[in-house]
Amino acid sequence: MVRFGKKETTDKRQLLASMNSMHYDSSKQIDNAAFQHVRDNLTDLNGRTEANETDLVFLQGILANPAVTQLIKVSP
Repeated sequence: MVRFGKKETTDKRQLLASMNSMHYDSSKQIDNAAFQHVRDNLTDLNGRTEANETDLVFLQGILANPAVTQLIKVSP
């Protein structure tokens, strides 16, 4: 049987709060021009022979991930 004490509850709250902050911070402008350019022009790649559909879906998933956005904001 698993029991959760106060420490585990506090840890869960901190984890949830940090995840929420990543989602809320994603609405801020990103300073990385290359990342923003790829995000803005991703739809232009549809239908091109050089881009596979599965690659585009994978790239869209990565770019939509708030953790990736947060990492790009943090990196110099």
